[in-house]
Amino acid sequence: MLIHSHRYEEAKRELSLGLAEDPENPSNHLMLGLCHSTLKEHAMAIEHGELAVRMAPDWAKSHAMLAWIYLQADKYKDAKLGAEHALQLEPSETMASNVIAMVYAHYKDWEGASRAAEMTLSYDPDDTEALNIRALALRSQGKAGASEEELKRSLQIDAEDATAHANLGWTYLQKGDLHKAETHFREALRINPELDWARQGALETLKAKVPIYRWILGYFIWMATKTAGIQWMIIVGLYLGYKVIYVALAANPSTQGLAYAFMAVYLLFCVTTWFAGPISNAFLVLHPFGRMALTPWERWGGLAVGAAIVLTLASLASEIVWQNETGLVLAMCFGFTAIPMAMMFQSREGTPRNVLALVTMAAVVMSVGFGVGAIHGLENLPTAAASFCQTCSQGFIFVPLGSIILANVLSMR
Repeated sequence: MLIHSHRYEEAKRELSLGLAEDPENPSNHLMLGLCHSTLKEHAMAIEHGELAVRMAPDWAKSHAMLAWIYLQADKYKDAKLGAEHALQLEPSETMASNVIAMVYAHYKDWEGASRAAEMTLSYDPDDTEALNIRALALRSQGKAGASEEELKRSLQIDAEDATAHANLGWTYLQKGDLHKAETHFREALRINPELDWARQGALETLKAKVPIYRWILGYFIWMATKTAGIQWMIIVGLYLGYKVIYVALAANPSTQGLAYAFMAVYLLFCVTTWFAGPISNAFLVLHPFGRMALTPWERWGGLAVGAAIVLTLASLASEIVWQNETGLVLAMCFGFTAIPMAMMFQSREGTPRNVLALVTMAAVVMSVGFGVGAIHGLENLPTAAASFCQTCSQGFIFVPLGSIILANVLSMR
């Protein structure tokens, strides 16, 4: 009862008392692992889940729940293996087939996700989790209408299914119906205030009310449905396409102006995809609902990246107005550093965020070295300082492109 009402801390205390009296109870270990997992205490969750499996190795449910715990900890291979083991013991264990469906969905294998969800539905046609996964797969394959019908059916079965409301919200957002999208995201958050997928959807709906962001969001949603390999093909293909067209236009004196215009459009596209998220978060701080929906990390990210961009533009303005080379140097320092900072604030928790935080700190150090060397001149600095500034300058030029490539690699893992 406590778990169903999302009172996980209280449930943990009750289950711990139960285990103190009966430490060999696999059910209690599994339920305690479920609570830890939901609270993102993954190490403890896995410990209790593995204990339960050792106590009841022939119980399919124990393997299925451990697989679910692995899934929440982003251990996708372990999750799939555990779920497959559960299905070997009991082919009708729907929790296991749902875990497999979610693993396939993580890897953007939408056909595999649909097959696994349909395996669940063959045993339980009213399994709302399987209906949600199949709806997600349909939407990701460009079948938004079929996805909408599937989710409406799921809500007829359980009108208080927060995941179905959030899923339907994303479907309407993809279709451009912002009013219906916002309605379902808010309903999902009413039912489960901790559902981050719904919170993110509500924020994206607010941002999408700005026409230019709506276009960027469409690109993000479209890219999110692709596998990592296809995403790389699109990114590299866009760059190669840009280079081919630019070189062709620049080679002819009569079309050189078009070449520069095309380059400006391409750079504008790149810059907006890098900074659209954090900058829009900065503006949402001023919106009553947006301010509540943003996490502290997102608020700080919006303000920090926004400040870096303002300083970049101010430095460029000083260069133009006062013909001062210092302005250009400062613009490079702030602008180059803003890129890894934006990547960091948009990254997932865990390894991606930690790595990009280190890259951002390194970029700040290199920007200081580059700025000091460029403004004062290496020849006017002590030998050790000049050597440091020169090293920073050599590495600093790789910060923008390097951080973008690294962020993409980490996001696709």
